[in-house]
Amino acid sequence: MNRLEKENEKHEHHEHHNVEVSVVYSGTGRTVKFVIAKNATLHELFNEAYVKLGEPKKDTDQYFCLNGTSMTGEMSKTVESVIESKCKEAKFEIRTPSGGAL
Repeated sequence: MNRLEKENEKHEHHEHHNVEVSVVYSGTGRTVKFVIAKNATLHELFNEAYVKLGEPKKDTDQYFCLNGTSMTGEMSKTVESVIESKCKEAKFEIRTPSGGAL
């Protein structure tokens, strides 16, 4: 096996354990796309999204699949299981309360 074949094998192996997701932050309308391990929890996915968005997590934030399904009760489940069962598009949303001055 040459070096290129080894690299390809490593790359294929890597892809089977990760999935690309996107997360919309309703407060700004910004979307981030990133790759996360399939066995990461939904909680970890949203924490990573906050970091990539540069937004603080708020107690009032709510979590959804972009199809409208609430993810609130799913936070300890793996990304893979949630994508397979409830959010096949792997597109999520962090909803922040709208309106009101700070």
